[in-house]
Parts: sequence; structure tokens; C-alpha cells
Amino acid sequence: MRKLPLRWTLSSRRAAYAVAAAALVALLALTYLPAPAPRALRLRVEDLPALFVEAAQGLNHSLKLLELSTRQGVNASSHAGRMREVALLLRNATELGELQVSELGQRLLEASGNYSDLAMAASRIAEAAQALSSAREQLRGFLEGVRACDFGRAKRAAPALRAAAEEALGGLSSALQLLAGVREEGLLSDSHRELLRRAESQVAKWVKALSNLARAAEVVERADQAALERACRARGSGGFGGDVVGLAQSLEPSESGEFAYEVALVKSYVLGKQRESGTGVGPGAGWGEPAGDD
Repeated sequence: MRKLPLRWTLSSRRAAYAVAAAALVALLALTYLPAPAPRALRLRVEDLPALFVEAAQGLNHSLKLLELSTRQGVNASSHAGRMREVALLLRNATELGELQVSELGQRLLEASGNYSDLAMAASRIAEAAQALSSAREQLRGFLEGVRACDFGRAKRAAPALRAAAEEALGGLSSALQLLAGVREEGLLSDSHRELLRRAESQVAKWVKALSNLARAAEVVERADQAALERACRARGSGGFGGDVVGLAQSLEPSESGEFAYEVALVKSYVLGKQRESGTGVGPGAGWGEPAGDD
């Protein structure tokens, strides 16, 4: 029988047992248990399973907040703060000596890094949702103004809306980078791997939609109000500078999500086209029917 190396001391065996127990609890928690909410600022091995679950559930909750943010408003600040706390706790797993003594411990260390990135991405997404929710009235004013040919209203709303959209874009772009760095194999359940793929897809769609919304708001800010209203009511065009035309040409209604209809209208007014055919757009979700042509 191969002798254990001298460094395999009683304390090392105890550490290995602790890691094995933590891994077993982690697998059980990921499969059967709801996530408790550990609040300890000092990380312990036995905290890891609950923190893994909380990070994944927190990411799922952040995605829901993002979807709701433009429709009914959300209060995401406390959730964003908790997700930052979870991310920082999991980053501290490298300080746990018990995880250094076995292959199983190394796996938990890797998992801790991946779940830390999930939690930080959840925090960034929640912050983006809060920024959008805070500008919900400006969003409504802009979208309704565009549809009703009321470009005075749309212009008044555009600066604050663009600032909120750009703030949200910053958070979502950061979240995408974090999610891209997560190794699926380093997550401990199939449901968490599926969540990672879904989060990347949803956040990428929101980045495109908000990029188009911010550019549409900038078009309305820069364009002559009277020219916009003439184009809206008569479906004519003219009176737009080259910078406005260039911005309008960059708009992609088909990638604008729930703002697709209004983005298409802004583009068509500046470029002198009828409501764009073939874009597959309809009225913005949650904002009512489009205004008539008169």
C-alpha cells in the first residue's frame, strides 16, 4: 500500500473531509433546496453551496427585473447591492486554505469564481433595470410623442431618456463581458448552465435594443422639430442635416425589441420613406396602438 506523504497530516485530512462535505451539501442544495441568504462577511467553506444557489437565483431575478423595468417600474437597488456582496464573498474563496488540499477543493474554487461572475453580472443587470425604471416617464413621453407626431414632447423627453439608456447600456455591456468569462463546465448544475446561456442571449438583445433607442432619441434631439412634424404628418422629408441623416441610417428597427415600431418611425421620417415594410415591427409593447396618419 502506498504510504501517504508526510504532509498529509491530521489537519489536512480534516480539511479534505470539510471540502468533501461542502461539495456534497452543494450538490444537494443545487438540486433540492431553496437558497438561504447567508449574511456573514467572513466566508466559510460551508457557506459556498448557499452562495452558489443565491448567485444563480439572483441572476434569474435580475433578468426579470430588466424585463419589467420599462413596463411597470422596479426597485432593484437592494438586489443589486446584495449581488455585489455575494460576488465579493465568492471571490474570497481563494483565501480558504481547506480548498487547496484536494482536487475536489480545486473544483469548488473554480466554481466559486464562476458563480462570483454570475453574481456580479446580476448586479450590473439590476443596476441597468433601475436606470431604465427611473426614466420610465421620459420613455413613455418619447414613444408616445413619436407616435402622435408631438415632437415637442418627444424632444423634451429625449435627453433624460438617452442618458438613462446609455447608463443601462454600460451596465449591460459589463454584464455581457462577465457572462462571457463564465465556463459552463465550472457551474454545478444543468439548470445553471441553461440560465447562463439564456442570460447571455437576453442581455445581448437588450444591448441592441437600447443602442437603437439611444440613437433614435439622439436623432430627435438634433433634428429640427418642425421638420420632424412635417415628415410625420405628411410623410414627406427635408430640412435634416447630414449628422441627423447619418444617425437615422444607422437605426435598426428589427433589432430594437419593444421599441421597434417607434425606432422605425423616426428612421422613416428622417429618410423620407413610408413606414418601413418588411421590418416586422408593430406598436411598442405596453404602449398602446400607433397614432393615425392625420
